Amino acid sequence: MKSQIIKWGLHLRPYLGLLFFPFTLHALEHPLLEITNDENKLIVEFVVVTDEANDFITNFFKNTYKDGTDHKKREDLNLEELVSSGLILEKREGYEVIKILGQNFAEHNGGHITLDTLYNGATGSRKSYELEVNRAGKSWEITREGSAIEHLHLVSRKVFPLGTVGIEDIITR
Repeated sequence: MKSQIIKWGLHLRPYLGLLFFPFTLHALEHPLLEITNDENKLIVEFVVVTDEANDFITNFFKNTYKDGTDHKKREDLNLEELVSSGLILEKREGYEVIKILGQNFAEHNGGHITLDTLYNGATGSRKSYELEVNRAGKSWEITREGSAIEHLHLVSRKVFPLGTVGIEDIITR
């Protein structure tokens, strides 16, 4: 008799789910930040993916677009690397140009992240910018000095006669 009840329970499971969850839940994507630069026309979009209930972050993506086109390259960024060694957003000619580090980052509420940029590839010097990933109700946002930002524009550092050697500054909007 017990096995018959279990069979009926398994058979009714899809219908019981409709009573309690009348819609299908899916992971949600939240574009957090658009990154442009003065070197080329690429647009990089930093996207956070949350669970179905939008309670915690499950992953990050980096989408790359060519200006004015729908061409997109999507790269999966490992969430565990954010805390351990940092996520590399841009690497050129062996140099880690843009990297984000999240020492106290938590999947359920975000946290402090450091945007680490190559300032001068010839000397190896770097520059850091402090940002926060925060829950904003049922959504997520990035803030800098308490203000929400949606766009970073990277200003190149040029040295004669070498040309571009790194990132001079970032402009936020």
